Amino acid sequence: MGCSGANGTAATVNGTAIPEQAVTDYVQSLRAAQGLEDGAAWKAYLEDSGQTSEGVRDQVIDVLVSREIMRQGASELGVRVTGEELDEAVAVKRRTYESDEQWRAALAAAGLDEKSFREETELDLLSAKVTQALAEDPSLAYEATRDTDDSAYDKVGDAASGAGDAVQDEAALESARTQAALAWIADLRARADITVNPFPNGLPY
Repeated sequence: MGCSGANGTAATVNGTAIPEQAVTDYVQSLRAAQGLEDGAAWKAYLEDSGQTSEGVRDQVIDVLVSREIMRQGASELGVRVTGEELDEAVAVKRRTYESDEQWRAALAAAGLDEKSFREETELDLLSAKVTQALAEDPSLAYEATRDTDDSAYDKVGDAASGAGDAVQDEAALESARTQAALAWIADLRARADITVNPFPNGLPY
């Protein structure tokens, strides 16, 4: 288990650490996007929405864990996003704004900066590539669950077999591909070794 605390590890996913600072940065970006940077405003928001700092942290950790699971799963499939692809995707989005000021304002409104926007964009591209890879060859999902429980294995196997059946119409083929992808994603989460450390003292939210 990683070190707990404001400067320690919030969680681990199959041995990969999610730093507490990454969780804090995410929370702070959400606060900035909603105009809740003031401590009193944040406290009032938590009370009005029936939430707690611990609960918000848990939600953010779940998001970051899901992202890490996707990255690890993509690696299993041999799927990656190149620097050139990421640069182009960021540039395309940037060109929709007329000035740097408008661009930065749009990022701030979404609770992002340049670095976090690149991270979000990279994950979106990775997710799209994974979906495409599984659509083109659902047997990849089938192989990924070979050593897991029978129900997951059978579900993905059935989907993969259906997607490869040439006599099925396009709608059935697409449904089979979707089932294969959903089973793969569910299996990734089910077989992940996830550890979440307790809420530490000294967090700025």
